[in-house]
Amino acid sequence: RDAAMAVDVPYVSGNVSLYNETSDGAIPPTPVLMGVGLVEDIRNCTTSDMKKDGSIWLIGKTKEEMGASLYYRSIGKDCPNIPKTDFDSFMPRMEQLILAIEQGEVVACHDISTGGIATAVIEMCMSGVGASIRLGEDMRADVELFSESNGRWIVQVANGKDKDFARRFDYATRIGEVGNKIAFSKGNDVIAELEIDELRNAWTMPVWDRLA
Repeated sequence: RDAAMAVDVPYVSGNVSLYNETSDGAIPPTPVLMGVGLVEDIRNCTTSDMKKDGSIWLIGKTKEEMGASLYYRSIGKDCPNIPKTDFDSFMPRMEQLILAIEQGEVVACHDISTGGIATAVIEMCMSGVGASIRLGEDMRADVELFSESNGRWIVQVANGKDKDFARRFDYATRIGEVGNKIAFSKGNDVIAELEIDELRNAWTMPVWDRLA
């Protein structure tokens, strides 16, 4: 309800079934929300794949909110800090991002959600263009990479548009450039360097091959 009121979008439904039982057991009722919108000019539709030219920016602030994150679940850790949404900052950033796209300042964009910055960047590089990402100095590397703080985007800004893009936002940081590989560094240390082909093979591997 708070989200619907903040973004001024109604949630309507015809039929919602919360029956989630199978022969193996039940899972908690899990409604799925779908949003549909209108685009005035289809040429403004921005894809998520990295392009060959342009700098890489982070919109929004990464916080130590690791509760319920994919990373902590995978390593068996708990954390009471779950992501919280600050609608007072989220909406202005979203509106400015839309304007930046309409003005041709953005060539690629991806929201940050499950898996954090690391997953968002990797997904953007699946088309074949890599990225070199610099992490900050005031947060543990794994937290910065995998925090799932809300209201953030990875954006590739068109060449020559950095200043126009940056002045739109109260919190936007240039974090990298495109390249041949995917690399994450902190200071002078390279934390991870990944080959795109290997990641793409893992990404597209059929489920039955994983279970073999």
